[in-house]
Amino acid sequence: MCFNKFLFKEYSIANEDKLCFKIMTKKNKNTLESYIFGFLYEIGKTYEDDSVPIDVLNSKNSLEGGVFHSYSQIQFQDLYEIWADNKKVRLPLLYVVECSIPKGARYWFNPEDHTFASNKIRIDKVVDLDKLMRYAIGKELNNKD
Repeated sequence: MCFNKFLFKEYSIANEDKLCFKIMTKKNKNTLESYIFGFLYEIGKTYEDDSVPIDVLNSKNSLEGGVFHSYSQIQFQDLYEIWADNKKVRLPLLYVVECSIPKGARYWFNPEDHTFASNKIRIDKVVDLDKLMRYAIGKELNNKD
C-alpha cells in the first residue's frame, strides 16, 4: 500500500485518538502481519516510526516507508469480499483490525481513497467479521424499500 499525498502534502497532529483500520493476517493468537509489507504487530501495542525525517516526508508525493498505512473506513464491498474469501478457506485468512492513530501523532489523510499515513499506530482488536457482516447485511436489507 502506497499512500499518495499529491494535494495533501502537509501533515496534521491528532488532537485525539483517530479510529482507523488495517487488513492483516494472523501469525498466532496475539501476533498479526500486515497484508502488504509483512510487518508484525501485537494486539494492544503502540508502534512508532520516525526513521524518515519529517521534511523528507513532506517533500514527497508518495509515502512508502517511515509511516504506518491504514484506512479511515472500509467499504461494505471490501468487507464482503474479505469475508467471502475467508469462507472459501482462502489462505492466508484476512482480518480487519481496528487500530488507532494516537493523540499527538503526525498523520496525513487522503479523502479520495480514505487512507491514512501516520508515524504512530496502536493495534486495538481484531474485528469479528461474521458479527459485522450479519449487522451490515441486516442494515442493508432494512434500508431497502
